Amino acid sequence: MPTIPGTILPAARLRVLAGFLAVLLASVVALPATADETVPPEGEPEIPHILMYSGTEGFRHGSIEHSVAVITGLAAETGAFTVTATEDVADFTAETLAETDIVLFANTTGETPFTDAQKTMFEQWVRDGGGFMGIHAAADTNYEWDFYQTMVGAAFDSHPHTGNTFVVAPVDELDEATVQVENASHPINADVEGDSFPLREEYYKWQVNPRGTQDVRVLLSLDETDTYGLGNPPSLGPVISSYDDDQPVEWVKTADGHGTGRVWYTNLGHYDDTYDRADWQARFVNAVAWVHDGVHYPPSSTDEPTTPLVETVVTAPAGSLVFVPNINVVPEGQGLMLVNGDTLDHNIQSRETDANRRPLFRSEFASSGGMASVIGVADLEPGDYEYYCTIHGGMSGTVTVV
Repeated sequence: MPTIPGTILPAARLRVLAGFLAVLLASVVALPATADETVPPEGEPEIPHILMYSGTEGFRHGSIEHSVAVITGLAAETGAFTVTATEDVADFTAETLAETDIVLFANTTGETPFTDAQKTMFEQWVRDGGGFMGIHAAADTNYEWDFYQTMVGAAFDSHPHTGNTFVVAPVDELDEATVQVENASHPINADVEGDSFPLREEYYKWQVNPRGTQDVRVLLSLDETDTYGLGNPPSLGPVISSYDDDQPVEWVKTADGHGTGRVWYTNLGHYDDTYDRADWQARFVNAVAWVHDGVHYPPSSTDEPTTPLVETVVTAPAGSLVFVPNINVVPEGQGLMLVNGDTLDHNIQSRETDANRRPLFRSEFASSGGMASVIGVADLEPGDYEYYCTIHGGMSGTVTVV
């Protein structure tokens, strides 16, 4: 759990400082504990606490109250988390955040009326390890807050999609489309059966496709070929230039795009029925566990990439914002290693994607002085493959497999 400067954590949060450290601390400062705090038995994980915010400064979704009821019920039924629901920004205090593991924005809209001090406090809380979860219109929120926009990973543009039908039909049928499962091995998708499922939902089109940006790992995407039809409104698919036939609808990332604070966002949450689905509830519970205590891996070309015996080295020299060399000749079956000599974080990702729209190869982020293997290069066939840094898009190079 992250700490907020100037606050005092209760003793239950400091249980790891057992033994002689507890005695030492007791001689310096008294740490108050409330009557309802208990220390979990040794070896049992801490149950995460969620602060669920559903305040709206624009359009208000009719499913908000139902989502609060369902998520509150899940907390009671599963015991996997606890939750406090609010629509009052006054509840975002240093004391409250000190007792919070995850902040959930559920169908928020408009500019959240935080003070500048609250924004600064929240940003620091996230940088200190606080987790963030967003549902549906959380991506239609805080367009004027740069930190929030980076954290969520994408911003709402429109919702033109309907189901695949060419006749007048009930709205349930018009709105149903196929959701594709990606990264099935990710723990959030652990309970999903099959590689796709139909769902009636209001699917968002993004101002900028989040795939391939920051360290976004897509979990679910929309099969846009299943949205071409004369619904209300019509969905004309590739006839309209604004369609790119790639629309992520659920993803994970880190808040700053390169390692700080875990984030989960889902577009699925417009209708009451969405929250009643067993698969949505299972993914939500899994997402809570992942945001609280999971490990984020950037996208890779395959779940089980070849481990190369030899890795060609590409460096990012200090202050240059270039890769050296920018043409890397790699024998087939061998790999590529990024060595970062810069003070900024960098990674490598291919511009080309596979049939599932995943990069052919990608590295984790290498911090200053660090190294990162570029996963997937050893599986490439002979040819030229362009790559770039997802943080600093002007940094680019080519892998030539021979």
